[in-house]
Amino acid sequence: MEQPFGYDRGMDASPLLARVVAALARQKLEAVLIGNAAAKVASLPDIIASKKAAGRERDLAVLPVLEKTLKATASRRPRGS
Repeated sequence: MEQPFGYDRGMDASPLLARVVAALARQKLEAVLIGNAAAKVASLPDIIASKKAAGRERDLAVLPVLEKTLKATASRRPRGS
């Protein structure tokens, strides 16, 4: 049976996991309230940076909306936040 995403059961996932953990450690997570549950999500600047770094057409297509949202939310935040 073919495994999704090219996964091989004999593969050592440690290097990939280490890269993911390192990338998450660099992220500036923000707490948001979704209904009654709190969740930590990547900051909008980090999401924009990751979309630019990925360089995929679908990621680049949403950049104008994300950057406009960042500007709009920045103008509403008190200085120092």
